[in-house]
Amino acid sequence: MYLRAISVVKPSTNFMFSEDDLMRITELQKTPNLFKLVTNSLSPSTYGHEVVKAGLILGLFGGVTKQQDGDVLVRGESHILVVGDPGQGKSQLLQAVSLMAPRSVFVCGNSSTPSGLTVTL
Repeated sequence: MYLRAISVVKPSTNFMFSEDDLMRITELQKTPNLFKLVTNSLSPSTYGHEVVKAGLILGLFGGVTKQQDGDVLVRGESHILVVGDPGQGKSQLLQAVSLMAPRSVFVCGNSSTPSGLTVTL
């Protein structure tokens, strides 16, 4: 028995903000040190790693798609690779980010081979 998949699609969530949500966001934007608040909200059970969390948050916000040399499009989103010593919470941080990002794919190095990682993605 085998399974052949052409693509994997996450179910779409047609998310709409309510008036109450928009009011809370408007109030939240007036908060001093908002970036620190957002950074500390990412995987709060993982202690420290503020710089790594800040980089992941900035990766979630993405960038701006640019057009160069006529029709060449440069994408605004970036890939994120986190490297470090074992037991530092890298997988927990990336799993938290993958739950928030709509087009994310979380792949752990322990459960894949280099050739399988290249082929599946």
